[in-house]
Amino acid sequence: MPSQVTKRFITCFQELLSNKTIRSARHFAEEVNTYPQALNEILKERRDVSHEILEVAIAKYHINANFLYSGKGPLFIKETDFGKEFKILTIVENHQNKEKLLHVPISAHAGYSLQQNNPNFIKELEAYNLPDFKFKSDQTMRSFEVKGQSMIPVFLDGDVVICNYIHSYQWEKAIQENKFYVVVTKSGVVLKRIGLRLREESCLLMHSENEEFQSYRISASEVIELWEVKARITSQFKYDSKANSNFDRLESRFNKYEMMLEEIVQKMILNNKE
Repeated sequence: MPSQVTKRFITCFQELLSNKTIRSARHFAEEVNTYPQALNEILKERRDVSHEILEVAIAKYHINANFLYSGKGPLFIKETDFGKEFKILTIVENHQNKEKLLHVPISAHAGYSLQQNNPNFIKELEAYNLPDFKFKSDQTMRSFEVKGQSMIPVFLDGDVVICNYIHSYQWEKAIQENKFYVVVTKSGVVLKRIGLRLREESCLLMHSENEEFQSYRISASEVIELWEVKARITSQFKYDSKANSNFDRLESRFNKYEMMLEEIVQKMILNNKE
């Protein structure tokens, strides 16, 4: 049973063939760097289209990634509409023309959901540079303050997560099952562990770490931005009472042995005097 993404890909292929953008299936196979036999298997719904073919087809024929993954919008994007269909992020640069990392505190979550495309709003956010840590990325990065109790004990209220941006056409390939992502919708900004159902149901499964919070799903078409969590900054350190209790017991034993040793030494001294 082919996925919904594969079926939509076939629809786009048929439209390209119909309007004579491509001459034949063989011609299309050459253009997207695959074998005609492999493409034929896809077109006959015997196998799913690969990430690699999708990426080339999206770039070369302006296929709408949002249509492929969510079923929403036109099949193809006009060059004049690229800014509407492909997310263009507003960034802030330093005096060396290097992009700075923008921070989205809890107080700005609601505004960010509605105004993430507003340059004036974005430029009001705090901007800073990261040291050259291993989680630093060549992609656009932002930090988000964690809100609420749904992700404890992994993330605490007030923690900050450092993230890099994932474009919608990269979702299927870039999103990794059960890893953490910041998801921006019109309803708000949330941090969740994600389950991927793009091909089957065009949706994301949103999981919390706190068992008191139920998992839920959202349509891919509802997602405005998706950010992969790369690192966490916290000022909250949990006190490990068990570890401390073990240390106290060890210290007590050590003191006891020390006293016993002193008694033995004293007895030896007395015996030598006699």
